[in-house]
Amino acid sequence: MATEPDPAAWGLPDFSFEPLSGGARNIVLLARGPGIKVVFKTTRRCEDQMRWLLEVVPWLRSAGLEIAMPMETSDGALTHAGWTVEPFVPGRALTIPDMGRFRQTLLRLQGLACGMAQRPGFASAGELMSAHQSADFDLYSMPIELLARCRAAWSQVPGAPLTLCHGDLNPSNLAITPWGQFVIYDWDEARIDHPLFDLVAIGALDHATPRRAALAYEIAACWNLERERAMSLAKEL
Repeated sequence: MATEPDPAAWGLPDFSFEPLSGGARNIVLLARGPGIKVVFKTTRRCEDQMRWLLEVVPWLRSAGLEIAMPMETSDGALTHAGWTVEPFVPGRALTIPDMGRFRQTLLRLQGLACGMAQRPGFASAGELMSAHQSADFDLYSMPIELLARCRAAWSQVPGAPLTLCHGDLNPSNLAITPWGQFVIYDWDEARIDHPLFDLVAIGALDHATPRRAALAYEIAACWNLERERAMSLAKEL
């Protein structure tokens, strides 16, 4: 992976770069050039996994969300040397009253996106009851007892149609644009899964069963990439 992105691959001018906060696993850079601002990010995703993101655009627009999706390079690819680039979308942090309105927007998006095909290489929690691999993790690497606890948590999830799941709805990934639309940043961990995972993340579900299921998925996703975090979270499961 390149230590610095190559704007020329996207037909863009030279930029000055500054780091942006919020990228726990990836480098995120704000790039400023003559009359333009874009965001460069490192990525572990393959081209098929990135291109799947373009399929969510109609549902985001239908739900009334602003969009910051990857731009194609001059060769028509969405990645180059381990980097992606997307338009910079400004926004302010959500307030408590905003969160109530955002919940309704999220529920609308989840209803619209039911029936989407799974992202290549990813797996829902239900699929991981028997499968062992998803994009960021390999359950074979987990201790057997911990894996059993994770699967026990997923087995208690009530039935519901699977839908688009952002997978990382923390406050740094949520904002309102100056023109009043909600925007969700960083779709790197998006997949098709049970709607509870995003609802738990924004505090819209506070029951023990969905919280344990979401915690179990986070442990599994962190096990290979952020082992110390995973072990700390495992104490809560």
